[in-house]
Amino acid sequence: MYDILTQNINSWVEESEDLDFLYDTDDSADDPDFVQPDIQEQCETESDFSDTEFIANKTLNTRENATIDEMLEGFRGRCNFRQYIPNKPNKYGIKIQALVDSKTFYTCNMEVYVGTQPDGPFKCENNPSSVVKRLISPISKTGRNVTMDNWYNSIPLATELLKTHELTVVGTLRKNKREIPTCFLDTKKRTVNSTIFGYGKDILLTAYVPKKIKNVLMISTMHEHGTIDSESGDQKKPEVITYYNSTKGGVDVVDELKGEYSVARISCRWPLTIFFALMNIAGINSQIIFRDNTNQTISRRLYLKTLGKELTKHFMIQRLQNKKLSIPLRQTIMKLTDQVEKPTVAPNPESSDRPKCRFCPKRKNRKTMVRCEMCNVPICKEHTVATCTSCVTQNINSWVEESEDLDFLYDTDDSADDPDFVQPDIQEQCETESDFSDTEFIANKTLNTRENATIDEMLEGFRGRCNFRQYIPNKPNKYGIKIQALVDSKTFYTCNMEVYVGTQPDGPFKCENNPSSVVKRLISPISKTGRNVTMDNWYNSIPLATELLKTHELTVVGTLRKNKREIPTCFLDTKKRTVNSTIFGYGKDILLTAYVPKKIKNVLMISTMHEHGTIDSESGDQKKPEVITYYNSTKGGVDVVDELKGEYSVARISCRWPLTIFFALMNIAGINSQIIFRDNTNQTISRRLYLKTLGKELTKHFMIQRLQNKKLSIPLRQTIMKLTDQVEKPTVAPNPESSDRPKCRFCPKRKNRKTMVRCEMCNVPICKEHTVATCTSCGKNNEIESDIRFLILQIRGYLQHKMKHYEFFVMLNNKKCIPYIPNNVYHKPFIFKD
Repeated sequence: MYDILTQNINSWVEESEDLDFLYDTDDSADDPDFVQPDIQEQCETESDFSDTEFIANKTLNTRENATIDEMLEGFRGRCNFRQYIPNKPNKYGIKIQALVDSKTFYTCNMEVYVGTQPDGPFKCENNPSSVVKRLISPISKTGRNVTMDNWYNSIPLATELLKTHELTVVGTLRKNKREIPTCFLDTKKRTVNSTIFGYGKDILLTAYVPKKIKNVLMISTMHEHGTIDSESGDQKKPEVITYYNSTKGGVDVVDELKGEYSVARISCRWPLTIFFALMNIAGINSQIIFRDNTNQTISRRLYLKTLGKELTKHFMIQRLQNKKLSIPLRQTIMKLTDQVEKPTVAPNPESSDRPKCRFCPKRKNRKTMVRCEMCNVPICKEHTVATCTSCVTQNINSWVEESEDLDFLYDTDDSADDPDFVQPDIQEQCETESDFSDTEFIANKTLNTRENATIDEMLEGFRGRCNFRQYIPNKPNKYGIKIQALVDSKTFYTCNMEVYVGTQPDGPFKCENNPSSVVKRLISPISKTGRNVTMDNWYNSIPLATELLKTHELTVVGTLRKNKREIPTCFLDTKKRTVNSTIFGYGKDILLTAYVPKKIKNVLMISTMHEHGTIDSESGDQKKPEVITYYNSTKGGVDVVDELKGEYSVARISCRWPLTIFFALMNIAGINSQIIFRDNTNQTISRRLYLKTLGKELTKHFMIQRLQNKKLSIPLRQTIMKLTDQVEKPTVAPNPESSDRPKCRFCPKRKNRKTMVRCEMCNVPICKEHTVATCTSCGKNNEIESDIRFLILQIRGYLQHKMKHYEFFVMLNNKKCIPYIPNNVYHKPFIFKD
């Protein structure tokens, strides 16, 4: 396959001299019937590119200097011509040799290296001279310069390009070229930064020694005289080397641009890898053409986004003609293409051709005259909620933004504002009794907070794409979404939380993220309650502690960073201080403490709670201040909540950050609910049992509702009844004289077996084949035996249906049931005894 690819690339490169068929229209003079297609009429759209006539070819966007070098498209799959180049970032991949402009980085020509081909029309030589001659074909006889490295360059090639193709060459040479004089190769007697120039017919040869025993050989058919570049200073570099360094990086820059915004995807197919490379280079080239023709400079990201939208706009408009397109997809396309949907004329009520409900399945065939007020979609009574269900979903975001907090979940005082407010009867709605129904819970954000609270951050592990993902190396997950929380230090009840989402744009949701502003927002539920707040040195500062004490009537205990300018210098110097020594500083309502636990280590503490600096007698020889002991006993609230979340978690692996935050809220809600339950009932039960009971109680109402479904399978019905402690009402046995006999529950419909026999336990109609005193699903004495009997009958029914050549012999006695299954299907017969 790769030889066909080589044929297509070579023919495209060699036969078409430039890209005139894409841009120029001068060739139309050769065809008297040629008609220029109207691109604007074809696309039926207007774009930033439609007002400009682009004229470009392979030589237009190439300045005076071009570079020949190789790129390596990363590929690790199976491919006969995969290359290994250790100095490339990918190391393994497909080599593409390219001719690129050194200034504009426009790719003029490319060739994929596919190795040695078999004899035939596609065979071509892969030696450096042949490759260079094929690559420079678009700029042949244009008087340009070509910069190449020592793999491509040679003295015969440089001479041929100058004479035949009228192109000059600047590049390095390998030392194994036999045309190089020996005096240029010997470096033992030469000094560092020395240069030798050699003059031939239209050729300048240069040998430069940048270091000991290192020799740089250069060839140039562009420079007539060997001169030293004065700007190189003490290095005394020849002008040929300086010129080579300034023009050699064309291909490398294109390689870098491709990696910045790439359409490539991981693939084990090498043709796709080449296709992705061509797409990336086409995007770079098109922007260069756009810039040269319009003199507009826009960012590459914005250009590629606009280009992709313009290329797909015509097809998106065509797709809008599909009447069966879903409403969200239609709205997205209309938004991208700036289309306005034509208003749909409401149907005539007298018309007999009524539309069907959009949301009901086709088999129901529900026709209706009611339409959604927003999207004009026909909806039946079942799906009528003022607007259709899809429009209701769209209003969720506005509902979240307009509701400032979650007080409506906790507080019920707002009902006083509404005289018609009626508290819903949860007990009557669920129609169940539970362990939680006997207790009236009263909880709010301050009820479960004791005298001490802690402010710290949690890190919800997340490795997906997210603009505000954080890296905290001392956390177990390291990468994730940071949540700052206010947690009680004793009960571990989470009072308030805030997700760190970075700097927001100007608008109603913008808020400051500095430590002081975060703390003020978090302590709002406990403001002016006389509690103490414990914080680490990221949040704490002397001005914040003073403000919390005066304005919010809250004391503060925490560590301080050494870069706070309010700290006296004597508290920072530890050189002259002994280990376990302490300095106390007294300010207005503030106690400052500096403790030295080890050499050259200083712990700075601030407290607006402690009036006097005392040493804790229980600390022994360490002589810790009481402030530090108190801080250690109250600082772990958030860490304990983080540990509890990980012990029993509802989180699942997801690449969507909103789900990660949702899982965190669910885990914290489970912890908080248990704390409220314990405070109201004085009952202490294990967290596992509590969560299990909580989940059962939350789903019990829905399981009872599901029991009303008459088509529910018997095993599922029995499981639900067991979980909800329900007893199924006995069904009245049918009258034997009735002619409307029911069909066997276990036989397929095509058999149409009617019976008068019913199971003694579940009252299900059963035929003789499925009669074993009780029905096969219930069993008589043992649940395990009944499940195995049911499995055996299922196997027997399956084999009778699918393998008619097997035979069954069933022996039924009063106390024995011996179904026999052939040994070539199951090795041993099943024997059960009641």
